[in-house]
Amino acid sequence: MLVIRCKNCGKQLESHPVRTRSCQCENYTSIRGTSITGNDLSLIEIVRDDRISNKSVLSKKDLEFQESRKSRKINRSLLDSIDIR
Repeated sequence: MLVIRCKNCGKQLESHPVRTRSCQCENYTSIRGTSITGNDLSLIEIVRDDRISNKSVLSKKDLEFQESRKSRKINRSLLDSIDIR
């Protein structure tokens, strides 16, 4: 769900999947689903967008492990010395 604010009149508009919501000022800011329109888009600000997620899939410990693993180097001579049969 999106919540936008018209900077011209200060009205907050909440998105709806089917209905168009709009303010009646000179900018005529309107929102329908994820589509935002207006005469001057610089006068529209997004207050809340629930579609954007800042959550990480990996925990902090997992990220540290991956970073340490990425910096690990394996020597070619070490691989040649291992006898696999």
